[in-house]
Amino acid sequence: MEDNQCPNAAACILIHRKDFVDESKKAFYTTHYCYADGNGYKACKRYQTALTLHFCPDFVLPDSLFTTDEILTKYEEENDL
Repeated sequence: MEDNQCPNAAACILIHRKDFVDESKKAFYTTHYCYADGNGYKACKRYQTALTLHFCPDFVLPDSLFTTDEILTKYEEENDL
């Protein structure tokens, strides 16, 4: 793995699920987060969420403004937990 590649890239739905986001957004996200120079993936909210919660809900995008607590609350509400 290259130093600038997100360690979650191999399994991230953003990269691997067809039609998760439109192709122009996918290109932007992968360029600016997943494979960005200087460990840009560390600014990705999907990466940060997975690091903290050990999973990342599908609704979280790299540039999401939710806090980790807000993400967890929304996930629990959506899944009746």
